[in-house]
Amino acid sequence: MKLLLALVLSLSIISVAACEDSTKSHEFRYKLTVTLDTPEGEVSGSSVQQVTMTVYKDPTHRNGVSVGEDFKGEAVVVDMGDRGVLFGALRTDPERVLYRTVEENVEGSYQSGYQTVNGVTYLNSLPVGTKADVPVRYWPRFVTFTDLDDPKTVQSLLSIEGCYAGRSDEVEAKCDEIGPYVTENNLEKYFGEGVRLKDITIEITDEPVTQGVVDEYLPWLKKYGGSYISGKSYGDNRDLYRSLHGGNFKIGVKSNGK
Repeated sequence: MKLLLALVLSLSIISVAACEDSTKSHEFRYKLTVTLDTPEGEVSGSSVQQVTMTVYKDPTHRNGVSVGEDFKGEAVVVDMGDRGVLFGALRTDPERVLYRTVEENVEGSYQSGYQTVNGVTYLNSLPVGTKADVPVRYWPRFVTFTDLDDPKTVQSLLSIEGCYAGRSDEVEAKCDEIGPYVTENNLEKYFGEGVRLKDITIEITDEPVTQGVVDEYLPWLKKYGGSYISGKSYGDNRDLYRSLHGGNFKIGVKSNGK
């Protein structure tokens, strides 16, 4: 259980040979579960996501093969009833949640990169039920909407200092001491006193990829597709509403599972 959050990620591994002998695809499924403590008790939500890694011949690579990847899944939704709804939105390159969680928090894990043949082999060796805490740096982007019918009402719930290069001396010193950390926590502001993130972990699963849950709460999202929810063709990181896009809520899944 790290800081305020632990995320249960259930990961199911299925290998499927492609039609060509030179190519093989591997599907890694995992359930991402966010659990919160509230005055009424624990409340959680989860999303089964999938990373497909394809090993193929590549004469330009020194080992003669390369590994491609593809992500499919949607944001985690935690419904607290009258208190509101938390969304664990997808970050850029969401497959890193899988790689980095396994790398940092699974005992005896492979340490030389997962976008390699050896990395794929190791992921295939993980049994159903393998669990690990998700590192703070790779937590989802937690947001809420004060009005679920209005994308303009999106609010940030947690801000995280990822401890990347180029920070101030003060931040670097704190990062050296404790690693990535939460810089702003608005959970109680939007959900009420006593609401806290409890944990996030990964766990191997054989469940199907989650589809359609986000659409039930944000039906307007369908009209934007992968575009910015502001309706603009460009983003602006200075404004949360203008920086979020459809890909922060779902990638590669159909609306309402259809």
